Amino acid sequence: MNALRTPSLRHCRNLFGETSMTSSRHIVRAAFLAIAFTLTAAGLVFSSPCAAQAEQDSFSAGQHLSKEQVTALGALQRVEIDARPYLVLRTGTSTNGLPITTLIDRRGTVGQTYHELVISGEPTATVRLKAGALLAPAADLNYYDHTGITVARFPTLEQAITALAQVRAALPGAEVGLPIAFDRPRLQ
Repeated sequence: MNALRTPSLRHCRNLFGETSMTSSRHIVRAAFLAIAFTLTAAGLVFSSPCAAQAEQDSFSAGQHLSKEQVTALGALQRVEIDARPYLVLRTGTSTNGLPITTLIDRRGTVGQTYHELVISGEPTATVRLKAGALLAPAADLNYYDHTGITVARFPTLEQAITALAQVRAALPGAEVGLPIAFDRPRLQ
């Protein structure tokens, strides 16, 4: 049985057409390519056709999809947030038990939202008074008096989008947003 040989850093350097490996960035990039090449050659990383649902389950925030990949997913629900169109890839519950929706933006980037409405720029007492009834459908509502921030988490994306428009109308001086994460948090 032949052992699988990892390409050397020198071989990877030649893939880039570079003549020296003076910076650590080049070394890291070459090492990453060497590992990726090894995993691919070993058959540990592969692509195979799957059912649309299985493909939807494999997408994560920050991933970029081609137009062909998005088309292959079939008819997806369309929503508009802040006058930007998104396709709903899936809705469900995250590993920490919170409702989550995975979206695709117009460039094909996958993002995720926890249906949270974030309100700042107005004292929480004003938010309670002017928008309290609009935030009543929220599954979780937190007022952070010391920072002047209110966070309302809704059970569905549709409820969050509706509340976004209503709260903006009720509190024109406030900053109101529905965050969508297009990347995973990383430790520095």
